[in-house]
Amino acid sequence: MQAQQAPAPDHAQTVAALRHFYMIGKELRGLLADPNVGKSDMRSALIDSVTKLVGDRIVPPTAAVQQMASFPDRPFEQKTWLQNMLQHVQMANVAVLSHHGQAFAGQPPQPVPDKSADNHIDTMSGMMQSHYPQNNNQGQQNA
Repeated sequence: MQAQQAPAPDHAQTVAALRHFYMIGKELRGLLADPNVGKSDMRSALIDSVTKLVGDRIVPPTAAVQQMASFPDRPFEQKTWLQNMLQHVQMANVAVLSHHGQAFAGQPPQPVPDKSADNHIDTMSGMMQSHYPQNNNQGQQNA
């Protein structure tokens, strides 16, 4: 028996996901660009980045706390953690964009949805529950 593929995210959900991945990736790239990454403790810098993402309503506070709890203590392991998170974000970005592109290929351009952060968390949560339930145990903070 073949597993049924989840429906593709609609245009608004795809735009929200791309914004989500961009903002998280931007913070991770900033942390990885620090010359001290891998050499000294980056926990304070991570807290600043996560606080910004929570303040901008990109990541819900509970998801931020869960992610930060997995941040290692050793500087080299912190660098690896940051690199792995960035790779995960990049792969999720490609997956959502590919999924949307396959479902809506050949359609004319769609209007850009509201860029307001007011509904970003709800849009991402709805997308993860409706379209990517297999990844929902990790929550939208990862993807």
